[in-house]
Parts: sequence; structure tokens; C-alpha cells
Amino acid sequence: MKSKIKSVKWQMPSQADICIFDQVGSDALIRTVLKELEYFVLPARGEIYYLNLWTLFRIICNTKYLLPLFGIRVDKFMPNPHWKLLLINIYFISIIETLKPKVVITFIDNSPTFQWVSRRYFQAKFIGVQNGARCPIDKLREPPVGHPNHGSLDFH
Repeated sequence: MKSKIKSVKWQMPSQADICIFDQVGSDALIRTVLKELEYFVLPARGEIYYLNLWTLFRIICNTKYLLPLFGIRVDKFMPNPHWKLLLINIYFISIIETLKPKVVITFIDNSPTFQWVSRRYFQAKFIGVQNGARCPIDKLREPPVGHPNHGSLDFH
């Protein structure tokens, strides 16, 4: 996973009760669900990183999540190979702690970073909008007439 930092903004991001995690698919959310609400889009693919003193402080505090990644052997200190991904996760939990949104929503429902943050930050509701079928296509059709589940909304 190679990521190049395209831009760093040394300022506080816009405050809003709704944070859209990842720009991908955000236009669909904005057009349909959020069209008259105040929101902030948090870029999640390295487009922009927001840093300020408070966010840097939160990042330092959240390095506690790095500790389980380092195993100590008798002969040397062994870092876990996933520490770079965890640093990105720490940045996102820190920026969300800085923004203090009530809702964090994403159109990328299978984002590991979104899932990681949602399991550790409990001051907001996290919503992942499913954007594709998660079952075989034949399961998407309604059962035939006479089937016990015909006419049921919850048929698969």
C-alpha cells in the first residue's frame, strides 16, 4: 500500500455534526441523504491531511494503539509489519476526536480503517452504506409464488 501525501493543511477542519468518511461515493450521499444538512467530507485516501496542535496531541495520545503491535523477543525488538496501516488509523481516530461529529457515514462500507475507528470511538454513530450485493445474484430475486417467503421483504 503506497500512499503519497498530496496536501497537508495546518488548520482545523470544518466542524459539522455529520462527517462523511472518504470522498468516494460522497456525492451520492450528498445528493440524496444529506442535501439539506451540514456535513464535512474527510478525505481518506491521502488527498489532504489536516494537522494542527490539537490533532497532533490526539495522535500522540492515541499511540497507545501501537503498543500491542510490538512484540518483545529476548534478542531484539520486533515491530509488526502492519504498523504503517495502524498509524493511518490513529490519524483518522484522532481527526474524528478533534471534529467530534455525532454521525460518521461512509459509502465505502468495507473500509478497514472505517471499521477500525468505529470499534474504538464511541461518541458518534457510525453508518456504512452498503453499495453492492453481498450475496449471489440469484438470491436477489424474490422467491416464486407459493414459496413460504414470497412477498416477504426479508427473503434472503
